[in-house]
Amino acid sequence: MTEELTRLINQVGDEADAGLKAILQQIAGLPLSQQQEAMHDLLPSLGAAYAGATSEASTVFFENLMEVQEVARPVPTDIVREPKADRWHALAGWAMRESVIERGGALLMYSMLSGGLTRILSEISADTMIGNAAIQTQRMRSQRVPSAGCCAFCGMLASKFAGYSSEASAGKVVGRGQPVDATILGYTERGVAIRKSGGQARGLRERGSRAIGEDFHDACRCKVVIVTEENEVQLRADADKYYDSYRDAFDKVNAGYERKVTTYKLDDGTLKNRYEWIDAKGRSRSPKEQTNDILNAMRRDINVA
Repeated sequence: MTEELTRLINQVGDEADAGLKAILQQIAGLPLSQQQEAMHDLLPSLGAAYAGATSEASTVFFENLMEVQEVARPVPTDIVREPKADRWHALAGWAMRESVIERGGALLMYSMLSGGLTRILSEISADTMIGNAAIQTQRMRSQRVPSAGCCAFCGMLASKFAGYSSEASAGKVVGRGQPVDATILGYTERGVAIRKSGGQARGLRERGSRAIGEDFHDACRCKVVIVTEENEVQLRADADKYYDSYRDAFDKVNAGYERKVTTYKLDDGTLKNRYEWIDAKGRSRSPKEQTNDILNAMRRDINVA
């Protein structure tokens, strides 16, 4: 079932990428400022179309999961509302900066646009799963299911099995929008109906925050699968190797370092902690640098990119 979802979403992603390439071909040769303006105008409509298709495919998958797990009286599913235009504008602005062009030219710009587009589609699929799980009367849990060739950190998260409740995974599901009036457009090879929403600004609203268990990077190969509270899915016999590798890498990377905690106060009086790791010579390392060191150690350990 997960492979079928992956095939459908990959197909949507390929078509979205083809649309992105078509836009870039149309604006190639224009001054950068005009390319930026054109992408700012065109990317939201392109992204919205394929975000909707991704959410609909994920809704069908969610319904299949509920049927397989024999969930009694499931709450009717909805699609996720389209991302706001500001999100597509931010992607275009980030990928089409002058510094990007100077560093890698049009190829790097395309790579960043394509990767960001894929990331947003992955998040839309996850939001659809988690949002629909959150409105069910039966308690649900979510699992990260990676595809072959996933990165080491995603593999470690997948090894935790159903470690995320739908509520915790979602961060905040702001609420349900208007019910979606669906029509059947066609069927997959397995006879599953593909539906189209009846209008814009309907369905589940976007999450207000995202927990690490459902965070996705550019070109992520993971999908989210919802299971009932008493179920878990054994993803692969050696899934635990990722978590073991993470623990080993964590211990090796932090050997000789001592964590320093600095407490500071925000303008509203809230207390926050700042963390850094200090070695014997007094040199500091930020949390981001520590994470990168751990990931690099994991990649070397289990030979995963």
